[in-house]
Amino acid sequence: MGRGWGSLDDSGDYFVVLAGYNEEKDVFALWDADLRREFSYSETVQIKEKTLDGAVENGIETQIRDLKKRPEKEVAIAATPDSLREAIVRRARREHVRSLADEHLPDDWNDSPSKHYQIEEVVLRFLLDDREDLTTEERRLLVQQSVADDLNVNLSTIQDKCGRKLYRDEDGTDYHPDYFDSDLEAIEGDWEASDDPWQGWDAGEADASTADAATLEATDASGMDDTAAKTDSEPDWGSWDLPRDAFETVEGPPTAERLHFPAEDDEPPVTHQIHDALRSGKHVVLTGPPGSGKTELAEVVCDHYVGDDYELATATDDWTTFDTIGGYRQQRDDGRLEFEPGVFLRRFLDPGLRKADAEPEPENEWLVIDELNRADIDKAFGSLFSALTGNNVTLPFDTEGGSVTLHGDPDDDPPVTDHDYYVPDDWRLLATMNTDDKSSLYRLSYAFMRRFAFVSVPVPTEADEISPELVGEYFDHWDTELPDEDAIGADGDDLETRLRDDLADIWSAVQAVRPVGPALVEDVLNHAVQTMEARGVVEYGPAVAAHVLPQLDGVRGDEIDDLLGEMETVEGFDRASAERFAEDFLDADLSDE
Repeated sequence: MGRGWGSLDDSGDYFVVLAGYNEEKDVFALWDADLRREFSYSETVQIKEKTLDGAVENGIETQIRDLKKRPEKEVAIAATPDSLREAIVRRARREHVRSLADEHLPDDWNDSPSKHYQIEEVVLRFLLDDREDLTTEERRLLVQQSVADDLNVNLSTIQDKCGRKLYRDEDGTDYHPDYFDSDLEAIEGDWEASDDPWQGWDAGEADASTADAATLEATDASGMDDTAAKTDSEPDWGSWDLPRDAFETVEGPPTAERLHFPAEDDEPPVTHQIHDALRSGKHVVLTGPPGSGKTELAEVVCDHYVGDDYELATATDDWTTFDTIGGYRQQRDDGRLEFEPGVFLRRFLDPGLRKADAEPEPENEWLVIDELNRADIDKAFGSLFSALTGNNVTLPFDTEGGSVTLHGDPDDDPPVTDHDYYVPDDWRLLATMNTDDKSSLYRLSYAFMRRFAFVSVPVPTEADEISPELVGEYFDHWDTELPDEDAIGADGDDLETRLRDDLADIWSAVQAVRPVGPALVEDVLNHAVQTMEARGVVEYGPAVAAHVLPQLDGVRGDEIDDLLGEMETVEGFDRASAERFAEDFLDADLSDE
């Protein structure tokens, strides 16, 4: 086959392995032929020298690699001749696991590199786990923890990939964590029932040179080295060639099915405002009172443009550049200080894979920062400002490879290293800011504000704007199921009408004291519905105490007293529980004069 793009011949009745041989180290390298069905003979397939050295020492070593032409991750394997049989078995098993995952898991299980690798690794380890005394859930948790440990990430990260980011309703608002276990059981059933041709020759004396055992398709002198295993003392991990352009792969603004924003006569819909700001190159801060839906809206926006490739972080008042940019951290194994990136830099380079001795991997994960103005912005984001305006910044940290550099210039073409962080042109930061939380806010500097577009999330801010009809509009977007039975003395239609009237009165009373958004009203509704189902009565006092009153910190006691007095006009509101909470938690003096 000549130079250029070619394809592996996998039409025969044999298992195909794309492999190479390093004569100096006497080590084979096996790449994933299934993922590399199309590959370029004009480029050398690479494997790290560190991986080959690991094989020399241990017999077999793996390396996680990104693929430029596909969204999945590849697990390359290096093996000495004595371990070649085991390496081919591993290669075949992984391909078989992938085919079972394709059959049983949702179609988008492998639509991003980290999601593909983590799910595939969990499934593979689950199938190889033979502890019959454990339940499916227990086995799954154990293998998820082992994958998390190997990647140096939280268990919740792995569970998220196997849960919320894998199983969602069509509108993307819900997920079903139990689905993964049932799919694992189905995969395991097929795994145990399937013919495993590699198992037979794994136990015997296999000759890797025979065609009936495996076809080792190695590269030749027509474009690749005949070793097909390029190594470098100076690591060369390619360029920051990220295939996705967030704004070319979607059509139009996002839609928020579960959120409702009252139409403003003189303004375009809030999702259109966000869409226009992002496409113009701005990062976005969503502003509004508590419960206005800012955080959920930010996640809806990210999901629209980049799918699962975003991270949500909540700001705190003690954030520094150590949390956002990164800093030196002592390593547990040898006590050395090594630079570890913070929540911002981790969006551009996958640190978990680096801990697993894989090559540095370019990332393009958007970032959502919740409650941004709780952080001291200048202290926490100093170096970020320059990068957000297209400048390169050399940070005061060093790795073995060089100084840590943040490349904000979209025209820059830095090498992929463990110390270069490139901000892609389509990368965006979204943040939320509570406009009514002035008691604990840091002042936003002009230097910060001019780098962002501020979009106000529309909610009714005046008491006279709230009506049963408006609450009914929100009802149409909430997925609360009202009780079917007439245990509370009203049929379904009458109950919904009553709830709309009651919630409108409660919301209006609160709004006269401090603006809150509809999410808090939805919380009151859901709480009240649970009370109805449990005791057959409509009761709002505990729901208001649990969800609304915590937002009134700093409000004078006499105003809270008047507020509770207004709510007493609502049938089913007993102020006793709300009054106790206000006195204990808000330190409000509600005693009669």
